[in-house]
Amino acid sequence: MKVSLVGFSWTLGGSVDAAAFFAHLAKKHGQEFTLGEHPRLLYTGKSGEYLCGLLVTAKDQRRFCELQNKNGQLELNFRDLASESRLADFNFFVVHPQTLRGVYQHYHGACSIHLFHAYLHREYGC
Repeated sequence: MKVSLVGFSWTLGGSVDAAAFFAHLAKKHGQEFTLGEHPRLLYTGKSGEYLCGLLVTAKDQRRFCELQNKNGQLELNFRDLASESRLADFNFFVVHPQTLRGVYQHYHGACSIHLFHAYLHREYGC
């Protein structure tokens, strides 16, 4: 899996205070919401002076394919998820509260930075 780190810079509207914006995100900690076609969860915290976050996307996929190498022979196996389980993608982000610059981790099939920013705009209107 190829993982990319994408740099970003937030520009908040004139009346939007960065501390209030981060406090609003903290209130959403662990609450499920729908973005695009998938349910998602946002977890936020701090590491030193940085705001850190984890965005988890729950997929509705019920089966997955597993590739195994058994004594030099490739074998494909299809597996069902347990009834209460869902496949999950995840993205991490880190942002500096004064500069509003950060890094977003992304890979194919996970939530794009554009969709994540659309969520932030929808939630806080900035």
